[in-house]
Amino acid sequence: GPSNSQEAVKWFYRAAFAGHVRAQYSLALCLHQGRGVECNPVKAAKWYLRAAEGGSTRAMYNTALCYLSGEGITRNYQEARKWMKRAALAGHKKAQFEHGLTLFA
Repeated sequence: GPSNSQEAVKWFYRAAFAGHVRAQYSLALCLHQGRGVECNPVKAAKWYLRAAEGGSTRAMYNTALCYLSGEGITRNYQEARKWMKRAALAGHKKAQFEHGLTLFA
């Protein structure tokens, strides 16, 4: 039968489609890492963005990273900066550092 992680992903999907922000972030993480589901950077980026729009600080940071690297989404430095700043303002420590660095550039 399905593994626990596959079962978890199934429930993350349900909650994610119902608008549960933490489930959207968790689902994105699974899709990004290939845990319980086939690795899919495009879907991962999509769900990171949905969760970021829903207010998930960690998703904001990961969305910024996706836009920076062009992983699963078209590279866009303006969007990357926007999400990095939002994550920083929301209190994400790594994002605060990264955002600080861009201000020197």
